[in-house]
Amino acid sequence: MRSKYGLTDIDADHRTLLETLSGLMNRANNSGTPLVDILKGKLQYIKDKGLNLQVKFQSDHKSGDVSISGGESADNQSVDGKPSWDWIKQEMEDGEDVLLWFKYYDPNANSGSGKWFDHKVTLTDAEMPQRLPGEF
Repeated sequence: MRSKYGLTDIDADHRTLLETLSGLMNRANNSGTPLVDILKGKLQYIKDKGLNLQVKFQSDHKSGDVSISGGESADNQSVDGKPSWDWIKQEMEDGEDVLLWFKYYDPNANSGSGKWFDHKVTLTDAEMPQRLPGEF
């Protein structure tokens, strides 16, 4: 990605960078961050640093693009309102960073009343396994 976009080193240590991004994403201490706030924070950081980067995303719960003041926007590339493994694979082949957001429901959490949980990871490689007929 560095060579593709002509990026140089970031002028902050790791901790400072994380604190800056957390602030731009309106992330409270010890809490998660909604998708729209993640996207807006990334867009604002890119704008503030004058970086030549494009933000793209797919989501099953956010329709339309996400924008910040000044016209910068994250392009929603969902297929029929859903994320696509083919899109993730293509992004990886194109040398792009991919943030994958897992969400899952635990019906036993909260004393049996249930709760949604999530976790985000940055993908560095992707491979599609061969599938047998009838497998999904």
